[in-house]
Amino acid sequence: MVPSTARRSSARWVEGVKRAVAAAQIEMRQTLRALIHDNRLMNRERIDPEGYIVSEADLGNVQPDFEHVPKTAAELLLEGFGSRLHSGYVYGSVVRGNAVPRRSDVDVVAVLKAAPTDEDRDAARRVAQAIQERCPVLLGAGVGLTHVDEVLSAEERYGGQVFLRELSVCICGEDLRPGLPRTKPGPAVAAGFHRDTPAVLARARSELAGSTDPEVIRRACRVASRRMVQAAFAVVMARDGVWATVLEEQAAAVGKAFPEWAEAARRAAEQGRQPVADARVVAELLSTFGCWVEQALDHVMTGS
Repeated sequence: MVPSTARRSSARWVEGVKRAVAAAQIEMRQTLRALIHDNRLMNRERIDPEGYIVSEADLGNVQPDFEHVPKTAAELLLEGFGSRLHSGYVYGSVVRGNAVPRRSDVDVVAVLKAAPTDEDRDAARRVAQAIQERCPVLLGAGVGLTHVDEVLSAEERYGGQVFLRELSVCICGEDLRPGLPRTKPGPAVAAGFHRDTPAVLARARSELAGSTDPEVIRRACRVASRRMVQAAFAVVMARDGVWATVLEEQAAAVGKAFPEWAEAARRAAEQGRQPVADARVVAELLSTFGCWVEQALDHVMTGS
């Protein structure tokens, strides 16, 4: 039997957590409303005078809590891939300088000298797991694979090349970024970044409908929530030529451009930041906001 004092203490603790969560949600809503009054304002310091994207990724941005992450990732990439590795990169909040302890992932790209094999994919999984184990400040870690010829191909001019040059930092090997062209935000970048979005959202719908594995559901919610916001912002970028990389700013831009989807974009961004998202909320967003995103993105892709 639990003593009444313990029950009262537990109840107060639960109530305190509820109040803290509610306060955080209110703060996020206020932040989203204040972030962008006019989407054109986003281009200050992110687009140069000639209209080209200015990279926000830099090792100098890494916060003290995360300063060991790039070096650890580099060591593990070199250990895991050996001579097959051409170069390694980190992208996302860690190198933008807005990562949150135990709520942010680290995202890594391994550029190999040749097309990835099954052995390489197994190595990527081991490296990702090892990064997370050595860096408990992270919520998770992921390692994506590509190869030099793919990155430098014409097909990746507005996809992989923009991704590496503008969003990533080289942490080991021969840096490909200095040889990549500058880019202006617009329909080509939107299409290059989101060729796989329909497949990503379809997989998330399938996993949420059919899986009972908590980790699969957590990952599907996080991936789907973020991708909906990112793809919706790509539609805004294609139309208005604006640029943003932070999820909340992207959601605010979507709300400004498409007021009817402002609340959905805000909710998706909120779920994308949760360590454990609400699967019911994400499934509902996929059936509404996600469907609109796919249709709007298709118009961008086809130029219709």
